[in-house]
Amino acid sequence: MTALRVVSLPSLILSPTHRVVVGLTLLLASACAGPSGPLDGEWKLASTPSSPLDPRTLILHQRDTTITGSGTAMGVDVPVELAVTGSVQGDAIEIQFRDPYNGSDLGRFTATLAKPNQLVGRFTASVVYGGLSDSLMYARQ
Repeated sequence: MTALRVVSLPSLILSPTHRVVVGLTLLLASACAGPSGPLDGEWKLASTPSSPLDPRTLILHQRDTTITGSGTAMGVDVPVELAVTGSVQGDAIEIQFRDPYNGSDLGRFTATLAKPNQLVGRFTASVVYGGLSDSLMYARQ
């Protein structure tokens, strides 16, 4: 014969000690996801654009030396979406802009973090877009 075990409701409720242990475990697990990088956030063009190709906004995510994100530039009459990838090596920041739909190269931004909320560098458009080059500054919002 098989014996049935009856579990009472109070045995399913966590004791205060168990609640603390579970809470600390969840807190530590979320911390292991990694801290946000110094470039994380929304950046807006703070310098005067000299070309419609200059990216106007950037949403950047940094994990270790890798940068990912998105952005916009100004098209003929509407904003153009950008896919953003890049890397950080010491003080040097290299960001590539691509068309998010077909992956074509749109340009690159070589910069440094001049202040905690200020990126300063040079944008160079792809040869397809004339290879225009412009000094730009972005401010974190």
